[in-house]
Amino acid sequence: MKCTKCGYENKDDALYCGMCMEPFRKKSPPAWDAPEWSQAGKINPPSAGEEVLASSWVWCLSAFVISFFITPKFRLIWFPFRFVKVFAHEMGHTVIMWLFGHFAIPAVNPVDTGGVAISLSYTPSFCVFLLLVIAALTFFYRKYKGVILAGISVALVYGLLAFTPAKDWLISAGGILGEYILAGVCLYLCLFKTKFQSGLVAAERLLYGIIGWHVIIEGLEFLFKLKSDRAFYNSYVSGSSWQAGMTGDLAKIAFDINYRFSMNSFDSIVNIFIALAFVPLIILAIIIFRKMGQKGS
Repeated sequence: MKCTKCGYENKDDALYCGMCMEPFRKKSPPAWDAPEWSQAGKINPPSAGEEVLASSWVWCLSAFVISFFITPKFRLIWFPFRFVKVFAHEMGHTVIMWLFGHFAIPAVNPVDTGGVAISLSYTPSFCVFLLLVIAALTFFYRKYKGVILAGISVALVYGLLAFTPAKDWLISAGGILGEYILAGVCLYLCLFKTKFQSGLVAAERLLYGIIGWHVIIEGLEFLFKLKSDRAFYNSYVSGSSWQAGMTGDLAKIAFDINYRFSMNSFDSIVNIFIALAFVPLIILAIIIFRKMGQKGS
């Protein structure tokens, strides 16, 4: 080894120069890379999203138990969730009424938690205006793939709904659809929300879960009671009952179909809405399986 300072030739394993005593800096050996097989047993810590999903399951199941066994037995606990459910029901009516030219407002009775969507006026020209808006948006974005076909399809479907009896059926069904949308949104927030402004993560997650499960459980209980209890069915179709915020909605659809097509469709309509009650749960299950698939990959 040649000394860089004085040029003296030293032994290869020398630690310093034998002439000028200049220390030699040894190169550190290259870092040893662990072979791939040594990483096989490594367990990655769960991500924040996985931890949130794991803990939120506890609150979601707790909310189901509370909604199924506790809230129906205590009116003071049941009342606020019922009020939220009925408000969502009337908002569902109101939104669809506005969509088809009925300018309406929702109203909920805080005493008996009944509700109604009050139609202030009906303006068919509003439907024509919306069709023109659809046509304008289709023309403006026509360069994008599929926009023209989508615009024509939306215009045809909206036109058929807006100027046929199907509009009234959809308005009557809008209340129940509003409830199901509320249930799906609340259960999604219970399971997947990660940022809570209040800081009360557990309480807020539990609250979302109770609202979502309350809507689904009470709605299904009402629909199955219509199928199994003849006295309740008779009071419902006669308009003398006020239950689950859906008084008369299903009966209106069934009576109009019976009048126009001479067919008894009430049981079929009830079955359709029973099936629709599971749609939010199916969508949530798909989201959960997709997240689990992403975790596995």
